[in-house]
Amino acid sequence: MGFYIETKGPVNKAAELVGLYGAKVVVVPPSRFEDIPSDMALISVVKNPGFEAAGLAYDDKELKRFTYRGDVRPKQWLYLKKEVAYSLARDVVRGMSYEEYLEKEKNDKS
Repeated sequence: MGFYIETKGPVNKAAELVGLYGAKVVVVPPSRFEDIPSDMALISVVKNPGFEAAGLAYDDKELKRFTYRGDVRPKQWLYLKKEVAYSLARDVVRGMSYEEYLEKEKNDKS
């Protein structure tokens, strides 16, 4: 399970992220994680029956999961300022933000 951004409702997540947080629509997502601008985070908004999921592509492995050609669900792609995305994204299993996750990883390595 990755890191996801919860919004006010179960749909129209891309519009909310654009309107409230200044996210920018990306027509075609980059194929490599290192091609994402350094100050931005790539968000994949995936349409599911009855709800949307706004996932953070936080590394190359996650980007490949989101861009897998076998996943035919409709998607919208957004760039969101990295600090905003990291503060909004939460791991629904561990209940921590991406910022908290990064801090924990840093402390675990020291």
